[in-house]
Amino acid sequence: MEPLVKGDKKDLFDNLEYEDKRGAPPRIYLLNDDGTVAEEFNAETWDTDAVVEFLSERLVGQGADKAIA
Repeated sequence: MEPLVKGDKKDLFDNLEYEDKRGAPPRIYLLNDDGTVAEEFNAETWDTDAVVEFLSERLVGQGADKAIA
């Protein structure tokens, strides 16, 4: 996850937000337009490429197309 947060892939998704919760496994929350959680995924075993692919397929809006290019 670090490349998506601090590394070379951090600018791939304009609509991606990150919150560090020490000791908690990485989770991905997909939100509705009104900001409520629509889906939640445990990403503890996902590598960076899997996260980028998942987000490229699931995120809507500005920035989602950058990851595919």
